[in-house]
Amino acid sequence: MRWRWLCLGCLAALACSGRRAATPDRTTAGAREMQVVSLASYGVVADDPASAAQNRVAIQQAIGEQSGKHVVLMLPPGAIYLDRGAGYVSLRFAGVSDLVLAGSDTGTSRIVIEGDARGGYWVGIEIFDGAQRIGLRDFSIEHGRFDNPSPGQQNHLIQLSSQHQITSDIEIQNLRFGPCVGDALRILGTSPGYVSHVKIHDFAMHTNGHPSAPRRGSRSGLSLQRGFKDVEVWDFYIYGAKNSPVDMEPSAAAPMEGLDIHDGVIDNSGGTTAYALSLGGWEDAARKVTPLTHSKLRRVAVIEGQITLVDTEGLEVSDVTIYASGRGPMAASAVPMMYVFHQNTNLRLARVDMIRDVGAGSGSLLVVSHGIDTYPSNIEIEGGTWTSRVDPETKGNAYVAFESAQGVRMRDVQLRLEGPAPANKYGIRFRSSARDVRDVDLQGLRMVSPNGKLAAGVWLAATNQRTVRDVRISGVRAPGAASYGVMFDATSGSDIEAAPVLEDNDFSSSISEWTAANAAANRVTPTTRRARAGPPPGEPRP
Repeated sequence: MRWRWLCLGCLAALACSGRRAATPDRTTAGAREMQVVSLASYGVVADDPASAAQNRVAIQQAIGEQSGKHVVLMLPPGAIYLDRGAGYVSLRFAGVSDLVLAGSDTGTSRIVIEGDARGGYWVGIEIFDGAQRIGLRDFSIEHGRFDNPSPGQQNHLIQLSSQHQITSDIEIQNLRFGPCVGDALRILGTSPGYVSHVKIHDFAMHTNGHPSAPRRGSRSGLSLQRGFKDVEVWDFYIYGAKNSPVDMEPSAAAPMEGLDIHDGVIDNSGGTTAYALSLGGWEDAARKVTPLTHSKLRRVAVIEGQITLVDTEGLEVSDVTIYASGRGPMAASAVPMMYVFHQNTNLRLARVDMIRDVGAGSGSLLVVSHGIDTYPSNIEIEGGTWTSRVDPETKGNAYVAFESAQGVRMRDVQLRLEGPAPANKYGIRFRSSARDVRDVDLQGLRMVSPNGKLAAGVWLAATNQRTVRDVRISGVRAPGAASYGVMFDATSGSDIEAAPVLEDNDFSSSISEWTAANAAANRVTPTTRRARAGPPPGEPRP
């Protein structure tokens, strides 16, 4: 497991501990040098909760007057209190351009959003319709005293949004997010508008601990609602969300493309649900899918939670580590470490490492499944070490499960299946539950089961009057890992390929390299070229 990525939490915290940006007078708000305007000159007062309304009005005035002038609006050091203005925001950048709201050179500027939420929606800072080249940098932001919070935790710190015009070229850097009721940072574009060209980096979220938040956890850390293009997020640490540290559950069709999350730590050890990170698109009542497209998740460590992928197209997940044990919400959860479901096409998983440690719930490592008339297709998995120290009790007792998947390529994955009672467990299972399974290619896998033999290394099951075909399993090394190398199975009325290919596999110490059960018993005779294996079915062991 790549534990080096856990160090990113320390790096993110250091990056967001108050250091200045390397070039404090340059930002996305403009390539040229920017004039610095002190917000104290507008009447902003630090460390005085009674000045919350005055501060809000003064900063909003500066935003309006300095728009388009390539200006850095510099906060004074100390706590800057802001109350709720008319509508649902404290500060709004709407239709303005070429501005940066920045903390002081001392690194001690802190925005505190507090007051009466009136039981409704409230955003601390909103970058809104038509805003362009806006930056936020070098300060901390948190919720302070809160009266009448939203029952649904719809009280957020920062929101990037668009309804009628494109909001574009936003850079958020070196922020520290403190205790929060709702989402720390969210993107919400409403079609035909969307938020475009966003860079969010060098930030840390410790959003837990607010007394007005249920169970003292924020709703989410980073919330990707919908309506965005070309968003890059990097060098971060996220902790303290009650629901999901990174959450993407679109509630309507809108552009969702070009998301790139990399080099960070998502820590769900303080959460109350198992869902650490979710990425995906929108599916309407008629099963029309608007997917998340052409996106990446790279070099990220996920601690004590699941990665969920729903309705994606062309997603790449690479060099990612997922860890679960008994010290977080995964202790009571049987959900898989990674869950890929509904319509995921052209998905690539490369060098993903997983450990389901002792104390975690008895679930699978990876489950790839379908929805209602939405199916996974063209799934490429390459490399990685997948370790489980608990027995799976779901998805046919399989550590890895594919339901109704087509076009699965799985290469050079190491499976360390260390559950204490493996006798009725399976390494990998394919099942034609709602659609035919076809075009399966397993190559170069390594499988070990040190606490006894699995029932089978690979189980292919044709069920529900559907078919399993075009199967090739080659170069698998699983000596002593399973009673049977491959099990072919079918229920009555279902069909399974008569001559699947088994080539150069090592299932030595197995009863046999393969077996066929139920309706597959008189149907399947694989084409085999054995490296080292048990005897073929029906032949006695010497």
